[in-house]
Amino acid sequence: MLVGILLVIFAFNLGLPIARFSSTISRGTLGIARWRACCCRS
Repeated sequence: MLVGILLVIFAFNLGLPIARFSSTISRGTLGIARWRACCCRS
C-alpha cells in the first residue's frame, strides 16, 4: 500500500512540470498568433 501511495506521489510530481510546460507552450503559441494578427493588420 505504501508503495502505491509513493507511486501516485511520484507520478503526480512527474506530471505537474509537464502540464506547466505544455500550458506555457500553448500560451506562447497564442501570444505569437495574436502578435502576428496585430502586425498583419497594419
